[in-house]
Amino acid sequence: PRRLGVIGGAESAFLLRRAPDLVRCADVAFVSYARIGGAILPGAARFAPDLVAEVRSPWDREKKIAEKIRHY
Repeated sequence: PRRLGVIGGAESAFLLRRAPDLVRCADVAFVSYARIGGAILPGAARFAPDLVAEVRSPWDREKKIAEKIRHY
C-alpha cells in the first residue's frame, strides 16, 4: 500500500558481477523504487537487491549458503 518498491520471486535475476558474469536469482527479493526509478527493468537487474530471502533446503551446504551471501 505504501508503494515502496518491487518484490520478486525466483524468476528475478540480478547481475552481480561482470567478466565473468555472475547472475543470482533469489527465492524472494525486494528492490526499492528509489533504486529503480519506479520502473520495472527488463532482463537481469545490474545491481544487488535491497533485501534477499533464500529458503534453505535440507541438502544445502553451509559453504554454498555463505557463498551466496558474499555474492549479494
